Amino acid sequence: MIDTAPLLPVADTLAIMPYVDAAFMVVRAEQSTVREVQDAVARLRTAGVAEPLKGVVFNGVRRFRLGYGASYNYYYTYK
Repeated sequence: MIDTAPLLPVADTLAIMPYVDAAFMVVRAEQSTVREVQDAVARLRTAGVAEPLKGVVFNGVRRFRLGYGASYNYYYTYK
């Protein structure tokens, strides 16, 4: 696993993309815009290296901002 520089401001990431088998884009929740993600994917496609992109990982997700019924935890009590 290789952690690279951000794709939009730095071109270094594009240089190693031809040598990877799979890539995941890390997107900061509530900070990265849809337009920034679209621009990053477009940059990969323009460079001809979009194929290794397998998915997106969201970081910075706040558990209590998910809304009603959406949670990744469960709770139980003993009686």
